[in-house]
Amino acid sequence: MVFGKNNRGVSLPINVVVMMIIGILIFGIGLALFSKISTSGNNEIKNLNNRVVNDISSLECTGEDWICSPSFSMNNGQKKIFQIYVSNKADSIKTFSISFPNLTNLDGKKGITSDNGCGSIVVYYPNIPTTIASGYSASFPFEVIASRVKKTPCSFVTVANLKESGETKGKTAVIIRVR
Repeated sequence: MVFGKNNRGVSLPINVVVMMIIGILIFGIGLALFSKISTSGNNEIKNLNNRVVNDISSLECTGEDWICSPSFSMNNGQKKIFQIYVSNKADSIKTFSISFPNLTNLDGKKGITSDNGCGSIVVYYPNIPTTIASGYSASFPFEVIASRVKKTPCSFVTVANLKESGETKGKTAVIIRVR
C-alpha cells in the first residue's frame, strides 16, 4: 500500500490548478466589470457635458422667454453653425420646432438680404421637432454661409419663430454680424 501514501502528493497540484482557474475567472470578471463601468461613465460624462453647455447657454433666455438667440458674429466668406436656445416653461413635456418665416429666395437657397447694400447670407436650418422636458432647454442649430456679402462690416436681421403643434409660442430676433 505504498501507492496510497502518495495520493496526497497528487491532490496538491490539482488543488493549485483549480485555484488558479478560479482566480483567472474572477480576474476576468473583474476586468469585464471595470470595462463596463468605465464605458458607461464616459458616456454619462459626455451627456452631462452636453446638458451643462445647453443649460448655461440657455441662461440668455431670461424671465418668461421661451426662445432666445444671442448675437452672432462671423467673418466674410466663412461658414458657421449657430444655436437658437429654447426653454420649456410649461408644466409638461412639449415638442418644439423653429422656423425663419421671412427668409428670401437666393438662387434656390434660403437667405437674408440686407437693405443697405451689404449683400446677402444663406441660412440652412433643419426643421426637426425636438422634445423638451418641463424646466429644461435645448438648442436648435442652423448654419450660415457668408459668401455673398458685398461690403463689411454688415449686419443681417431676421426672426425665428418657436412653434409647438403648429402654434407660435414665441419669437426672437436673430442678428448676424459679418466682419
